[in-house]
Amino acid sequence: MRLWRNRQTLSTSGSLAGSSSGVASATTVAATTPPKATRGARLGISAGPFASIQLLDGVAALGFMWVRVSEEYGWNGLDRLKATCDAAHARGLKVVQAVQIAGHKYDDPAKNAALPQFAVQCVDAGADLIEVGNEFNHTPFWQAPPVTTMPPAAQAVISIAVAKAVKAAHPSTPVITNGMSPEADPLNPWTWWPQFLDADIAGHVGAKWDGIGLHPYCYPELATANPAQWNPILQVPS
Repeated sequence: MRLWRNRQTLSTSGSLAGSSSGVASATTVAATTPPKATRGARLGISAGPFASIQLLDGVAALGFMWVRVSEEYGWNGLDRLKATCDAAHARGLKVVQAVQIAGHKYDDPAKNAALPQFAVQCVDAGADLIEVGNEFNHTPFWQAPPVTTMPPAAQAVISIAVAKAVKAAHPSTPVITNGMSPEADPLNPWTWWPQFLDADIAGHVGAKWDGIGLHPYCYPELATANPAQWNPILQVPS
């Protein structure tokens, strides 16, 4: 699956229309006219923490199938995620929920232990696919502990636990690893992946991963203006 990230016009999410609290009301769930063209069931937009009604209408109009959000553990419940999922489903869209801990700090054993059940609850709220984490190789999304203290091998422990919990409760729900950032801070994807996957091969088999995450963006540079040696967009087969 390729989820193309747009960090410009469609990535800014306002509150869901029809509700000052950001939770869609029943009247805002109704879908607009279905798109005349479908550009592919594997394309989508990364929306941010949640998706506004305007963004969902835009995704549907483009003929895409997916929208990616990330309601984080430690925020105020999952009502907003459920409202996003309901509105997306009404438009024939599916929702990827990237499961993260609020603040992107993984140095609290109690929060780490609660993350698997939170992921299950995200599926209960309507998420169609779970991405376990977000860019664990990139410091803005793994702020604590330092990667030297909790390297990819240790990050695998959290990821496997989440995947197993989701598969136990919802066997048919796809689960993928966290999408790698192409920015090498502190680890390139090709450095991170072997450590992550080799850490617990049996555990990864038991996790029943449906895919490996990769975020092939080159923001803020243009996708066509730079050499393929470092431009992930150009490296992805067309």
